[in-house]
Amino acid sequence: PGTPLLVSPMDGASVDNPVIFQWQASATGGAPSGYVFILDSTPVLTITTTVTATTMTLSPGEHTWSVQATNKGGTSSPAEAWTISTPYAVYMPMLGRE
Repeated sequence: PGTPLLVSPMDGASVDNPVIFQWQASATGGAPSGYVFILDSTPVLTITTTVTATTMTLSPGEHTWSVQATNKGGTSSPAEAWTISTPYAVYMPMLGRE
């Protein structure tokens, strides 16, 4: 299959949890029968249907994501990875009343 096209979240985006990742099938190559979702250079999810989205809760900080398409003919090259960031929690001190 052809290399998938990443859709959302966009490269450089700052996003809140949970993060909804979306991509689309390539217009070239064979039709995909599934996908491999890659987070921080590690394949973390194998999707065995043609669903083109997944939702994950990420730790705070910067992350990269990408997707590969699969079918009976093999696995595509991964899409060029996009970088996103999730915010760190900010805690305000509680002041006691006297």
